[in-house]
Amino acid sequence: MTKDQIDILIQEAVNEEILTEVLTNLDSLNSGISSYTLIGKGWIEMVNNLASVIDEVKEFKSMYSPALHGPSPNTLEGMRKLQMIIQLLNEIKPIILGMDDIQKKDV
Repeated sequence: MTKDQIDILIQEAVNEEILTEVLTNLDSLNSGISSYTLIGKGWIEMVNNLASVIDEVKEFKSMYSPALHGPSPNTLEGMRKLQMIIQLLNEIKPIILGMDDIQKKDV
């Protein structure tokens, strides 16, 4: 096995680990958020759209063929960016929960 092949295997393993972690963290973002308030609906829609992007990245990785499409683009950096977005959303979530609670009381 060449050094390049080993590097590719390592990158793929890291990508899979990051993707698994991203998806696990994504599941917790909607917990406790109501689906009938304006803020809750917007939050849930945003998280679901983010899940769609993650699914598309995962599908892209599985469909991409270096033999057909040339050198594989570095999806690792994209995965890391998605992970950073989810970390930011986790930091914002307590504020959203508070706003959601206020809107629940107003209904």
